[in-house]
Amino acid sequence: MFSLESYREYFPQLRNGLIFLDSATSSLIPSVSINKMTDFYHQFGGAVPVGVHSFAEEADHQLKLARKRISKLLGASSQNLAFTSGLSYNLSIILHGLNFQKGERILTSLQEQHSVLLPLLQLKKQLGVAIDFIEDDDQEEITTETIGDKVTPTTRLVVLSHASLLNGQLRDIPSLTKIVHQRGALLFIDASHSLMRTPLKFSEWDLDFLSCCSSLGFMAPTGIGFLLVRKELGDQFSPLLVGNHSAREVSRETFSPASYPLGLEPDLMDIGKLVALLSSLSLLEEMKLTRIMQNERQLGKIIKEELLGHSKITLYEPPSDHRVGIYSFNVEGMNALDLSYILNESEKIIVRGGSLCAIPLMDLLGVDGVARASLSPINDQQDITTFTQTLELIAQELA
Repeated sequence: MFSLESYREYFPQLRNGLIFLDSATSSLIPSVSINKMTDFYHQFGGAVPVGVHSFAEEADHQLKLARKRISKLLGASSQNLAFTSGLSYNLSIILHGLNFQKGERILTSLQEQHSVLLPLLQLKKQLGVAIDFIEDDDQEEITTETIGDKVTPTTRLVVLSHASLLNGQLRDIPSLTKIVHQRGALLFIDASHSLMRTPLKFSEWDLDFLSCCSSLGFMAPTGIGFLLVRKELGDQFSPLLVGNHSAREVSRETFSPASYPLGLEPDLMDIGKLVALLSSLSLLEEMKLTRIMQNERQLGKIIKEELLGHSKITLYEPPSDHRVGIYSFNVEGMNALDLSYILNESEKIIVRGGSLCAIPLMDLLGVDGVARASLSPINDQQDITTFTQTLELIAQELA
C-alpha cells in the first residue's frame, strides 16, 4: 500500500521539522540516490564511457540507460535527447543552430525567467534579431489564440514556459504547437516547472524543442540538463561548442561533426550524477505521477482555501485551475525577502523570496518581489497546514 510517510524517510532534512516548499528552485535529493552516487564513485571512480575496460563499459551502460529512461518518460526517442548543463545552454544551442539573421523575430513572454530572456537579449544585441513579447497593456489573459496572433511572417521561433514560475499556470502545448506551426514558426518549450508535475509528451505534441533539468522535477543533483530536439532539426545544427565527443572524424585540417544528439555533447558526462538521477527516477516511478498530481491538487486546495480572500495576503492566482503546485504571495507592508526569512526562522519553512530571477515579470506585477511556495512529491498536509497558519500569523502580527 502506498505511504507518503515511507518516502519522506528518504529525506533526512525533514526529520528535524523542516518544511521544504522551494522545489521550483531546486529539489531535495533522496538519501538513497546520494548513496547510489557515492557507491558508484567508490567502485568506479570518475569513470567515463571512453575505452573498452570494465569501468568504461559501466559508465557507457549508465549513460545509455539514462538516455533511454528519461526520453521514454518525456514521450520521446533516445535519438531526441541530448545531455546538457541546463536551460540557458539549451536555448543558446538552439539560437546558434538556427542561424538567425538580422530582421528575423522571436516571440516570447515577459513572464519568462532570466535563463530564457538573457540569451534572447544577447542575440538581439549581437545580430539585431527582434524580440517580441506576447503581453499587451490592456490584455488580462494570454490565450493560445492571442499568442498565435503575435506570430508574424518573420517570426522564426516562439519561446515559452510550459508552467508559469509565478503561479503554475499550464499552457495548452498541443494547441500551441499546432497554431505556431501553422504560422510557419518553431516552438521551444521550457518545462523546468512542469517536469514530474504533469505528463510531458514530446513526440505526441509534435514539439520542436523541449528543455528540462535534473534538479527540477527529478529530485536529482544540479548540473544536468536535457534538450529534446526533433531529429531532423538536430541533424541540421552546427554545434555551439565543439569538443572530444562532438566529432565523428578529425584531421589536421578539419573535422566532421557527430550526428545529433552526440554532436551537442562535447564534454564527458558526470556519470555519478546520472546514477543518482536514475535512482530518483525509480523512486518517482514508484510514487506514480498520478498520485503526485493528486497530492499537489489536494495540498493546493488547502492553500487557496486558507489564503484567498485574506485581507493582508495577496495570492497571485492564474485565470484557470489548469496548473501545477506553485503559489506566489505577498503580505501587505512586508518585503518578500523578509517574509521568506521569517518563515524560515520561525518554523523552518523554506520558500523562495525575491524577484524569482524574473525582474520583467515583477515589473509587470508592479512589485519588487514575491514569496513563492512550490510543492514537491514529498509534501504532506501537515506541511501545508503549518505553512498557512504561520503565514496568517505573520500577516496578523507583523504586517
